[in-house]
Amino acid sequence: MASACQCSLIATLKRPETWVSITFFAHAWNMVGAGGKVMVVGMVPSGQKVSLDGHALMREKALLGCLYGSTRPLVDMPRMVDLYVAGRLKIDEVARSVIKL
Repeated sequence: MASACQCSLIATLKRPETWVSITFFAHAWNMVGAGGKVMVVGMVPSGQKVSLDGHALMREKALLGCLYGSTRPLVDMPRMVDLYVAGRLKIDEVARSVIKL
């Protein structure tokens, strides 16, 4: 059996013109097949309504959103600090700039 198509919508918080629009929701929802998932990553304008064909839910389609990458800060942050201190998370190699606190 072929795996279901999964789709991600990505938008940035800093630029409202890149926020996810209703058109993107509709295209992504129509693009995924039975059992497919649409993951919305980023900002959706406050008050934005989304209208989808409810019958598609019977085909086990799913629309998911996430906040901060669906992290668990109390679990994930200490783990990332431990990995960094152990030299296994190479933040210094990918950081482009440092802001003093």
